[in-house]
Amino acid sequence: MPLRLFAAFAVLCLSACASARSPDLKMPSLAHLKSQATETFDLNLGPFRLGIAAWLMGKTDDPDAAAIRSALKACRAVHIRHFEFASDFEYPREDIEAIQSQLSGHGWSSLVTVRDRKARENVDVYIRLENEKITGFVVLASEAREFTIVNVVGSLDVEEIEKLRTHFSAHARGKADETSPAT
Repeated sequence: MPLRLFAAFAVLCLSACASARSPDLKMPSLAHLKSQATETFDLNLGPFRLGIAAWLMGKTDDPDAAAIRSALKACRAVHIRHFEFASDFEYPREDIEAIQSQLSGHGWSSLVTVRDRKARENVDVYIRLENEKITGFVVLASEAREFTIVNVVGSLDVEEIEKLRTHFSAHARGKADETSPAT
């Protein structure tokens, strides 16, 4: 057992070192927002924790579990910051602009921009591509009383992401069908 754990740890360290260029954002701590927010969520998973999650899934014949394990192994980091506030726009616009400035150039491309002026909601989705592989993914979502940043770093194959999206969409529809009342 210790040898298996050591081998898994060594593989994770080597895969983390294999990436030459890092699409990591300099994720701000946004400590000033934590003191103002009524609710916060802060998640930071590096290669070691993601590797443990993939390893704990074990090897099964289930193709869904295999796809999730593969996606976890491809990720080097997942960072999420979420804040909710009691009143409108307690966060400075400069915080969002500082993150957006990191996403201009250096291989980053804006994938989706949504602006709803009536609801005062904004969503920006960025990806970083290298050799037809997604190496970074960022979502910035803001509305009057909420602000969220999601940053996923890794070598993610577009086809692999599509398989996961299809699986989870079908799974969510199946759960919705199970919970909807019979007519």
